[in-house]
Amino acid sequence: MDIIEHIKSSKKKTFSVELLPPRNGESVAQVYKVLEDLSDLKLDFVSITHGSGGSLRGGTDALGALIRERYGLEPLIHLTCL
Repeated sequence: MDIIEHIKSSKKKTFSVELLPPRNGESVAQVYKVLEDLSDLKLDFVSITHGSGGSLRGGTDALGALIRERYGLEPLIHLTCL
């Protein structure tokens, strides 16, 4: 189910968080730890920022796939525009 359908059909408030992928060359271990720490919150989806203003955010698409596969959450990848 896509996120809009989920929000429209939900009888409860929708709860999500936004993640910033690590910059190129940095470890993704902190992202995994955060997701593990938040697993009890029953998130509806996870928003992932894909850098802005020339910042380098590597692996955004791969992180979205991992969130879907490992945690069963729908990823919402978005660009921040300035």
